[in-house]
Amino acid sequence: MTRKYSDREVGLILQRALEPAAGESDLDWAGEGLSLEQIQEIAAEVGIDPARVEVAAASLLEPEAAPPNPYVGIPTTLQLQTTLEDRVLDPARLSEVLTLIRGVQHRQGITGSEFGSLEWRAKDALGARYVSVIPTEEGIRVRVLGNFRDGLFVTAALAGSLGLAAGGLLVDGLALGAWSFPILAAAAAVPPRFVYRWLRRKEDSRLREVFHRLVAFLGASRGLPEGAPEGEGGVTPPDAP
Repeated sequence: MTRKYSDREVGLILQRALEPAAGESDLDWAGEGLSLEQIQEIAAEVGIDPARVEVAAASLLEPEAAPPNPYVGIPTTLQLQTTLEDRVLDPARLSEVLTLIRGVQHRQGITGSEFGSLEWRAKDALGARYVSVIPTEEGIRVRVLGNFRDGLFVTAALAGSLGLAAGGLLVDGLALGAWSFPILAAAAAVPPRFVYRWLRRKEDSRLREVFHRLVAFLGASRGLPEGAPEGEGGVTPPDAP
């Protein structure tokens, strides 16, 4: 009967497998981490396709985050970008890419296509969202961007006005006198911060889901589209909404 290992045992096995063997230089491991090739070799030993490891690694590569806005405490933009090396963008699958983006974002958006690439964008009062899938010499570049600077001003105006109105009713009802100004200031400043952060959590979640699903979807394709001559990549733009 084949033995089954528990989650704890699996963790211990992998931990010990990564420890340097006797006589092996500590410099090969200690403090340096593992290269993608090393991770793929380890994964192959347990039957995991190296291509899936590459896709998973690519999905972790995000540009350095923008500095947080001092008022809301988080950045007003979000950017996710990676290049899937040695992948070829199949023009016949661009409609599936577009369907994926629209399905996650719950927006039709505006689309454009040029030289075999796909760009999607949508904008509302909170801000703008951009998704681009571009073939390059290295592979397929996936970029997802959310710019919500304008949304901060809109949120501050709307939620701040409601908070100020509620604070005014409280001050009048309780006749707070000297406390009126700090209470009104807090009522106007605090609610927009929480409303903006709540809205951003939802938007950031959708943008990250689009990014990771695109990486997984496009990362599965290595070769040229069936019947396509090498070096050609023309594409008919998807229908714009």
